[in-house]
Amino acid sequence: MTQVLRVVTEVAGTATELVQCQVYLAMSGDEDRHHDDRRARAIIRLVLTAAEENFSAVTPDFQQFVASVRPEGSA
Repeated sequence: MTQVLRVVTEVAGTATELVQCQVYLAMSGDEDRHHDDRRARAIIRLVLTAAEENFSAVTPDFQQFVASVRPEGSA
């Protein structure tokens, strides 16, 4: 799941618009485990927050980072 939020906050006395991209990844553990073994699952939240004017410039690096997230030991 991915969601993009826009927020306005005050930075050094000036209103600044920030864009935040939140990505939620469901991770499973060892595939050989029984399907109902809930201990083998996790939800990973990855977040990018940037000033609106910088967001499009940093998004490709964030996308590359998200694509690289894997459970330990995965190829």
